[in-house]
Amino acid sequence: MNRKNFDPIDVSYSDLFRHSQRQLIPSLQRPYTWDRKNIGKFLKDVIENDAPYFIGSLVFIEGGKTTSREEVIDGQQRITTISLILIALRDYSEKNNIVDPETKRIKRYLFEPDFDEAPTVRLGFTNKVSNETYLKLLKGEAIDQSSDDLVNKFKENYDEILRILEESIKRREVTAIELLNKIESLEIIIITCSKKSYGYKLFESLNATAESLASVDLIKNSLFMILSTDEKLLASGEEKWTQLESHFSESRSMFKTFIRHQWLSSVDYVSHSGLFEQFEKSYTKNKTTPKVALAYIDTLLKDAEIYLAIRKANINHLNKITNVRFDRNEIERTLQFLSFLNVDQIYPILLYIYKNEPSKFKQYLIQLTSFQFLFKFVPGSPSTVEKYFAQFCRRDIGKQELFKQLKKLCNNQQQQFVESFLFKTKYRKGSSGDIQFALEQYLYHFGPGLSYSKPTIEHIIPQRPDIPSKKKILLQFNGDSTLFRKKIHEIGNLTILEKTTNSDKNNDNLPFAKKKVNYTKTNFKANSRILDYNFDTDPLVAINLRGEHLAKDIYGIFLKSLETGKLVNRKK
Repeated sequence: MNRKNFDPIDVSYSDLFRHSQRQLIPSLQRPYTWDRKNIGKFLKDVIENDAPYFIGSLVFIEGGKTTSREEVIDGQQRITTISLILIALRDYSEKNNIVDPETKRIKRYLFEPDFDEAPTVRLGFTNKVSNETYLKLLKGEAIDQSSDDLVNKFKENYDEILRILEESIKRREVTAIELLNKIESLEIIIITCSKKSYGYKLFESLNATAESLASVDLIKNSLFMILSTDEKLLASGEEKWTQLESHFSESRSMFKTFIRHQWLSSVDYVSHSGLFEQFEKSYTKNKTTPKVALAYIDTLLKDAEIYLAIRKANINHLNKITNVRFDRNEIERTLQFLSFLNVDQIYPILLYIYKNEPSKFKQYLIQLTSFQFLFKFVPGSPSTVEKYFAQFCRRDIGKQELFKQLKKLCNNQQQQFVESFLFKTKYRKGSSGDIQFALEQYLYHFGPGLSYSKPTIEHIIPQRPDIPSKKKILLQFNGDSTLFRKKIHEIGNLTILEKTTNSDKNNDNLPFAKKKVNYTKTNFKANSRILDYNFDTDPLVAINLRGEHLAKDIYGIFLKSLETGKLVNRKK
């Protein structure tokens, strides 16, 4: 790259704003991702090292005609963190009545003085959430916990900085004024590029060996570097990438997972660490044209909507699925069950099937979900499964071979399944959808009752027995309240009842002897069989024995669904 295309200058932080008065972090750059560990290391390095302390380079792109701000292409984690440190230092100083000149010095780095109007904020974000959250901190406003990862990241990092600052001052490791002096003397190399294409090339060279940089960031930069030869296509690509990232505003980690999963569903198997290398082989080293790069972003954008609908069980956004109500209900229930299993490797193949064989989506979904449920409790490598899925997506193997291999991984594993299932499966209030789904399949398998309209999980030995019963029940658990709390949440003590029955306050916490009639009223054979176990006289043994029997039955039921692609038929 010709030196005239960029201008490197060695400056201290206090001199930064002579060369770049205002900075903008564009949405196309990766969001603010530093965590408490990064924050702690950076701030402690600043405190513990002698000045001047070198913190690396910042890469800017010159502000264009429409903006007087330089765009930050590399270094946004550091420049954002320094601003948060200054805000925390300002708040600490004001709270502790530190002399006024010091707080004025801090404000000069956060705001550009303006004698005619209100001061201008020096650091801005194109991302609306980032900008609004940062402005709140600047104004000293409280930030509530949010469902948005970015909001929480700013809040948590500010709180962590303030905590470290207060502890360091209390231990006399530094004073507020000394820390401000250290920040002012931080040594930085700022590199200002005249065009975006030069900035992307420089970003790639600076991060060529940076293992900590996510593959998704390197892929994004490479795409923009390809697009930078056509300003119109670059602008379109940046806009679409921003839209793509906005779909994953609640979870940055899921965005990274999606990029890899989309590759698995459409190209080939690749590990997390090998993704960027595979991308380079397919795009960068093959001298991909800007139109091809933009088409890839378009594909990502379309696939992201499908991917998220599948992961969130949002059936209304899966328009290719048949409008048969029963089919849609079963698909929605199965996707919800899948989300509780907390397994990732299934989603690339589901994305592929929805796009290429939507008419068979329900059958494949039930088979694959049944497999993932079983595989969660038997020995095996997730990467082995991902490779089978990737082979199917690139059409190296067909349906018959795929399910032959998957069934082989689960066959003859009943004992391992039972042991693992009983050990890992525990009732969790508000997040036991996987247990409920498995128990429903168990009930429907033995029939013959009508399916519940509002099924709910029932504890056979109650969680909160009434006072007269509590002492007697605890004695049956060897007088050990910890053992009692552990055992009552195991699968052997759980079943399904209609919500109206189980929510009756007069029945909910009654001892087994007084509510066992409820299990005969449901007309489900499996519930009637609860009376075959000695829950009344020896609940500890009853929970263990019923749990083992139930786990063996569930193993067989889901193995059958893996073979047939059908859930257990339910009566209406």
